[in-house]
Amino acid sequence: MHLLNGKLRYFFLLFGVSFCFLNACQQPIAPVDKWQAKVLEAHGGRDALMRISTIAFSGKIVTRNDKGTVVLILSRSQKLRSTMIYLKHYEDRVLLGERGWRNFGAGFEEAAGHSLDAMIFQYNHLDLPMGLIDGSYKIVYSEQKIDGKVFPVIELSHENGPSMVVTIDPETGLIQQVDGKILMGAREVIMGVGYGDYRAVAGVMLPHRIINYVNGNAIAESRYDTVKVNVEMDQNTFNINHQAIVK
Repeated sequence: MHLLNGKLRYFFLLFGVSFCFLNACQQPIAPVDKWQAKVLEAHGGRDALMRISTIAFSGKIVTRNDKGTVVLILSRSQKLRSTMIYLKHYEDRVLLGERGWRNFGAGFEEAAGHSLDAMIFQYNHLDLPMGLIDGSYKIVYSEQKIDGKVFPVIELSHENGPSMVVTIDPETGLIQQVDGKILMGAREVIMGVGYGDYRAVAGVMLPHRIINYVNGNAIAESRYDTVKVNVEMDQNTFNINHQAIVK
């Protein structure tokens, strides 16, 4: 009888251990991993996103005092060209790795300080969610309540560029807003971008409307008629005419 009881105890112990490994002992997915996976899936999936090498946005931009056209050309080798031709003025920006240049019509000047940080922030937020794939960001999960609704938030920090706070639509998993902290002297400025009008482009979801904010106040809105991925770039797309650089 004692031998039988011992065998039964052994059986239930073995069954319990097996059940634990198969079910109860499985660790729940951490929120940061859950939402990172959901963001990648919502935007087209890891495989489709990894195939993106370039993105070209073309459309119209409206600011408080002006309007015009805007072209953004991103190459996933840390290159970005932003060209805005307004009715009243002109701006051309080129980011090459950790260096950037700006041209307001009189020639390129090298950017530094908060101007360079803003350019790097622009590249980094446009590079999302592809930038999440290689594991270069330190990611922290949090939540934010807006008008009584809870939104998942992932905070991204990287050695290159300002940290970013990414707000996710809890229903779709699409990126809704990205905020970055820029230091202007001793003053901290929150630069933000709101994404909207997502459309499928070559199997991935990309925004066709971007609103720019400074400290929560909207300063510009861009609506893109054309968004293309993996387009063939002109060899001079990111070239700077150094003879035109202002010393």
